[in-house]
Amino acid sequence: MVVVMQALFEVALHLIDGFVPGHTVLREEVPVLTMAHRSNKRKGGLSVASDPDPTSFLEDPLSAVCRKERRNLLAAGVIGVLVGQADLVPTKVAGFGIILGQPQQNWFVWVLMAQIVYFAAAFILYGIADYLIFRKKYYDYMEALEQRMDGWCEEDQRRYDEIRSRIGDIHWVYRWSRPAAVARALFEFSLPVIIALAGLCSLALK
Repeated sequence: MVVVMQALFEVALHLIDGFVPGHTVLREEVPVLTMAHRSNKRKGGLSVASDPDPTSFLEDPLSAVCRKERRNLLAAGVIGVLVGQADLVPTKVAGFGIILGQPQQNWFVWVLMAQIVYFAAAFILYGIADYLIFRKKYYDYMEALEQRMDGWCEEDQRRYDEIRSRIGDIHWVYRWSRPAAVARALFEFSLPVIIALAGLCSLALK
């Protein structure tokens, strides 16, 4: 089951890579870095204060304004599906005593479709910017990881093994950080668009 999940995550990662031309994600196994490495001297006599942290790109990939548009798009898409598939078109506005005839009902459908298109456009525009920020955080992590491993030596490995024997190994955090980030990105960015398309198709075929 784990092998199947990993394969699906790799396919999803390839799909996501396609949105950013020219960007190549490093495929090597991410080594586990611990506090033992914080005293390593880098090139030019500089030392790195902290280890590369995968949690930097595991945080919420959406900004506040983008998440608001995502919520609006999800709501409009679901309403579109209900109106198109279940024929839930209002025939009367009880509060104002207004009765909607067939022409008004058709206009309601068209307005709802326009609303879905607007929310989808807003979400995509904001989402592209948030997605680029998400990818930049991942790139920075991989770059920091490569810089950290440039000066790796036997003494570093020995100290790392000593600490791991005392406090345990957390390699699973590093191993699953990328699949978890890809899965969340797919959920956050893809689901609203899919539901919006379903709502538009349902309304168009009504």
